[in-house]
Amino acid sequence: MKKAGWSSFYSEALLLVVIFVALVLVLTGVFTAARAQSASARRLSRAVTIAANTAEAVSAAADGDELLALLNENGNAAAMDGSEGVTAFYAADGTPDPEGDFRVDVFTLTEPAAAGAFFSGRITVRCGDEEPVYVLETVYFREEAAS
Repeated sequence: MKKAGWSSFYSEALLLVVIFVALVLVLTGVFTAARAQSASARRLSRAVTIAANTAEAVSAAADGDELLALLNENGNAAAMDGSEGVTAFYAADGTPDPEGDFRVDVFTLTEPAAAGAFFSGRITVRCGDEEPVYVLETVYFREEAAS
C-alpha cells in the first residue's frame, strides 16, 4: 500500500512539472510576440511624429529650397536628384541625424488654381531599407503660387 502512495506522488509531481513547462513555453511565446508588437508600435509612432513634423515644414515652406532649409539640421537633409523632392534622415529618437534609422522622402506637386495654388505633398517615412512605415499625403492652399 505504501508503494502505491509513492507512485501516485511521483505521477502527480511529473504531471505538475509537465503543466509548468507547458505554461512557461506558452508565456514565453506570448511575451516574445508582445515585445515584437511593442517595437513595431514604437517604430510606427515615431514615423507618424516625424511625418507630422515634416508636413508642418511642407506647409510653411514657399518652395523646395525653403523646405530643404527648414528640414536641414546637422546636414541630415538633401535635395533629391532629378525631382522636386527632399530626403531627410532622423535617428530612432526623432532627432535629425545624417546617419539616422528613419528616412523621410518628401515630394511636392503643384496644381494651379484661379486665386492661388493648391500644393500637395507626399511624405514617405521608411526605417532602414524597408517598405514604408508610414505614408502621409497632405494638401494646403497658398495665396500666391511659388515660383
